Amino acid sequence: MSRAVVLAFVILVALASAEYEETIEDIEAADMCTTMVFGRKATVDGSVMTTHTADCKECDHRFFHVPAQDHEEGAQRPIYLGAEFKYMMYPRYRGFARGPGYYPKAGENVTEPIGYIPQVRHTYAYFDTVYGVMNEHQVGIGESTCAAKISALPVSAGGHALFDLAELTRIAMERARTAREALELVTSLAEKHGFYGGWFPGHATSTAGEAMTIIDPTEAWILHIMASPDGRSAVWAAQRVPDDEVAVVSNHFIIRQLDLSKPDFFKASANVIDAAVELGYYDPETDGPFDFARVYSPVTFGNNYTYVPLYASLRTWRIFSEFAPAGNWIAEVPDVLAYPFSIKPESKITLEQVFKMQRDYFEGTDYDLSKGMGAGPFGTPIRWDGASGERAVKGQWARAVSIQRTSYSTVLQAREWLPSYIGGIVWLGQDAPHTSVYVPLYAGIKDTPVSYRTGYLSKFSRDSAWWAFDFVSNFADIKYSYMIQDIRAEQNRLEGRVRAKQQEVEEKAVTLYKEDPEKARNYLTQYCLHNAEDVVASWWNLSEYLITKYNDGYINIPTVGATTGYPEWWLRLVKFNGDARYKMPANGPTVIEIKEATVATNGLGLGAVCGILTFVAVLCSTMGFVLGRRKTMPVDSAYNTIFQQMP
Repeated sequence: MSRAVVLAFVILVALASAEYEETIEDIEAADMCTTMVFGRKATVDGSVMTTHTADCKECDHRFFHVPAQDHEEGAQRPIYLGAEFKYMMYPRYRGFARGPGYYPKAGENVTEPIGYIPQVRHTYAYFDTVYGVMNEHQVGIGESTCAAKISALPVSAGGHALFDLAELTRIAMERARTAREALELVTSLAEKHGFYGGWFPGHATSTAGEAMTIIDPTEAWILHIMASPDGRSAVWAAQRVPDDEVAVVSNHFIIRQLDLSKPDFFKASANVIDAAVELGYYDPETDGPFDFARVYSPVTFGNNYTYVPLYASLRTWRIFSEFAPAGNWIAEVPDVLAYPFSIKPESKITLEQVFKMQRDYFEGTDYDLSKGMGAGPFGTPIRWDGASGERAVKGQWARAVSIQRTSYSTVLQAREWLPSYIGGIVWLGQDAPHTSVYVPLYAGIKDTPVSYRTGYLSKFSRDSAWWAFDFVSNFADIKYSYMIQDIRAEQNRLEGRVRAKQQEVEEKAVTLYKEDPEKARNYLTQYCLHNAEDVVASWWNLSEYLITKYNDGYINIPTVGATTGYPEWWLRLVKFNGDARYKMPANGPTVIEIKEATVATNGLGLGAVCGILTFVAVLCSTMGFVLGRRKTMPVDSAYNTIFQQMP
C-alpha cells in the first residue's frame, strides 16, 4: 500500500513540477520590453531618440539621480546581481555607491556585491532605475530582452559570468561620453568577465539574450548580446541605425548579416561565428552568409512555447505601418525575422508621434485591443495573460507596446546643438503609457522629483507618483471607453503646457549656462521638479474627478445619475434577450483546475489508496490529452482564435 501511495505522490509532484516550469516560461514571455530608435535625420528637430517601456509587473519603479563622483586610486567597483534574480524588485539596491537616494534606512541591510572590477577615478552623473537611463553627456539607453540559444549562470549561482545588462548599462552611464564609447565599454567588460543575461531556473532561452539601444547627440546603435558557449565570456553583434531611419526591437534579435568591413556600421565579437560553428548552429559550407539573428534566435523557447508573431513581430508591424504605411507591411508574418533591421519614415517624426506609439494598443487596426469581446462592454485594452487559462486554451492575445504591467517608460532625446546639460532630455512616464503623462527631466539636473523616487508595489501611497498613475489606469478599466477621453484631455493639457513653454525654458537655460553652467543646472532642476510634482498633483485630482463622475457606473457630471447601460452589440453577444440562467456549454468545461492535492502517508485504507490512484490515472489521461492538443493545435489569428465558449 505504501508503494502505491508513494507512486501517486511522485506522479502528482512531477505534474506539479511541469506546471511550474510552464508558469516560469509564461512569466518570462510576459516581462519583456519594447524599444524604438530614431536617427537624427528621421526626426523633425534633428534629435536622436530612443525609447523604452519597462514592462515588468514586479519592478522597483523608483527613479533616481546618481551624482558624479571621484574615486581613489586603486578603488574597486562592486558588481551586483542582475535583474532576473528579483534584483528589479523593491529595493533593487541599498548602499552608498549610487548617491543618497539609495542610502539604507535604519535597520536595512546593504546589498552584497557578487564581484568587483577596477574603478575609474571619475564617474559621470546619470539617471538610474531598473537600468541606467541617460547620463550628463547625453548618452542614453533603451532595452529589450530577447530570446537566445546560449545562456549562462552568474558567479553567485555556480557559474562564471559577472554581468547582466542592467549592471552594464550603469557602467556605461558612469564612464561613457559617446554611444561608441558605451558600446566598446560594455562589450569589452562582458567579454572579459562573462555575460549571463536574464537567467531563470533551467537556463531559459526566452530571456538569455538582450538588445541594448545606445544613443548620443549624433548617432544610434543597437547591440545584441548573449553568453558565450563556455559561460565565461560573451557573443555579441552591433549595428548602427542609419541617421535617416527608424528601428524597433520587440523581444527578438533584428541584426542579420554583418559587414565587418564597415566598422562605422557593424561591430561584433571575435567569436561571433566560431561559437555558432562550435555549437552546430551554423555551417559555413552549407548555410550561406552568416545571419546573426537567424543563427542565434531559437524557433521556440521554454517548454516548446512557440515565439508567436502576435507577441513579437506585431509590434514591429504596427510601428513600421505608422511611420512608413506605403510599405504595406504584413501583420501576421510566418517568420519573426521577416522585417528589415530599420526603415526610412515617409515623413520626419515628431516627439508627439513617439509618445503616441508608446501609448499604442493597435487602436484603429484589425488588432485593436479596445474592441471585441476581449475588451468587454467598455473597451478596455488590457489583457491579463500568462495564467492557467492561456495554458488550457491555446491562442494568443495581440501584444501591444503599452500594457498594464509597464513599470515606467522613457523617451530619450539627445540634441547636438545644445550643451549636454540642456540637450539631453528624459521624458519619463510612470506606469502604463496610455494612462500616464510624460514629464521632462534634463540631463544636467541635480535631483529627481520626490514622488518619482518614492513608493513600492506592495503598499499604496499617495506620496508616490507611480501610485497616482497606476490608480487612474486601474480605475479607468471599469469604464474605459468613457474615462480615456477625460484622461487624454488631461494628458494633452499637461504635456501641451510643457511643450509650449519648452523653447522659452531652454533659451533661458542657455543664457544662464553661458554665465555659469551651475546656474543653468539649478534653474532646470527647479523647473523639472516643480512641473513633475504639479503633474502628480493634477493626476490625483483627476482620480477624484473620475471617481465622482463615474460612481456606480453612472455619469454624474454634469448631472448626477445619468445612465449609460451597456452597448447594444455587447448585449446581443451575451444573449441578453435570451435565457438569463447560466448554462454549461454542451461540451463541458475545458479547464480542470486543481486548487490543492494533499496525500497523507499514514492511516490510509484500501479505498483511499484506490481513490488516489484512480484520480491520478484520470488526471494523467486528461493532461496527456490537453498537452497533445497544445502541441498540435495551429496558431490562429487574433479574431479567429476562440478564447471562450458561449452558452
